[in-house]
Amino acid sequence: MLSTHLMFEEIADRLHVSKHTVKAQVVSIYGKLGVSSRGEAVDRAIEIGLLEPFSGLRFAGRPQRD
Repeated sequence: MLSTHLMFEEIADRLHVSKHTVKAQVVSIYGKLGVSSRGEAVDRAIEIGLLEPFSGLRFAGRPQRD
């Protein structure tokens, strides 16, 4: 759900967990992917094949990694 526009609280509501659980998991994901932001995490996940790229997934205005 990091590739969506949803805030952590909205993700938590949809998954029926606390906002703090979502934040803890996101911090863990960032560490495992070696990134420091949501956009970088999505880009990295696409690069290593965890997410399928499609036109609506990437954040507008951010340069694409090579």
